[in-house]
Amino acid sequence: MDVDGSCSVRQPSMGTKTCADSKVKATKRKPVQSRSEAGAIEGEVSLSSWKFDQDACRKALTKMIIMDELPFKFVERDGFKLFMATTCPKFRIPSRWSVARDCVELYRIERENLKCLLNTLSQRVCLTTDSWTSIQNINYMCLTAHFIDKDWKLHKRIINFCPITSHKGEAISLAIENCLRGWEIDRVFTITVDNASSNDVAINNLKKNMANWDSTMLKGEYIHMRCVAHIINLIVVDGLKEINESVSRVRNAVKYVRQSPSRLIKFKECVEIEKIESKNSLCLDVSTR
Repeated sequence: MDVDGSCSVRQPSMGTKTCADSKVKATKRKPVQSRSEAGAIEGEVSLSSWKFDQDACRKALTKMIIMDELPFKFVERDGFKLFMATTCPKFRIPSRWSVARDCVELYRIERENLKCLLNTLSQRVCLTTDSWTSIQNINYMCLTAHFIDKDWKLHKRIINFCPITSHKGEAISLAIENCLRGWEIDRVFTITVDNASSNDVAINNLKKNMANWDSTMLKGEYIHMRCVAHIINLIVVDGLKEINESVSRVRNAVKYVRQSPSRLIKFKECVEIEKIESKNSLCLDVSTR
């Protein structure tokens, strides 16, 4: 605005940076990556420089294989190779054998970290265990540790998933004891199991062996905890026996419809005729649940 009120446009001087100059220099800067910082308010975004890291990408790939339960040969499929060639051409895709070794190494590292955490805890550890037989007639047992950290946060970690010789109490107690010795866990508070008679034998054997550890409370008198969910299941199953005939008829009707595609189509037509609004289909119950 001039003194007399008129407007005029001034040309930029040679020393003034123009927008064009700023754009040219911006292209010479390091690449930036937009990311949300941990703990930041939702919606806030910060900018940080990004640099390609082969080891970090490979570790992220290993975690993806484990978390999504993907086969090792996933990295050798054409679709994944095309995706990586488009998004990150610098990344050298490892073979299935290298991915398998990376998964084992990651397991070893995480196991050592968890082992150090459990050994430094002042709190006791609660255990839950269950065993079953697979369709290949192999007996398996799973042992889970529950504990509270120094920040009073509850954690649940599977510390053992192994085959066992049988469902007898001696085999179960031996597997649990070997697992606890391997993890160097001796401060056990409770062990929760279902109401199978073999578990009674297993817990009694553990009480005798753990008495020599000199770390149990009240000589393990209250270490045996029975699963409440299993008790409720037994009550419900026992109650259903009173109406077993009706339940069997419903179950047989569902089996009859599901055994033939034409019957299932006819059943859906009847549902539409009766104007029953439901997205669920016919399903069979699982007695153990």
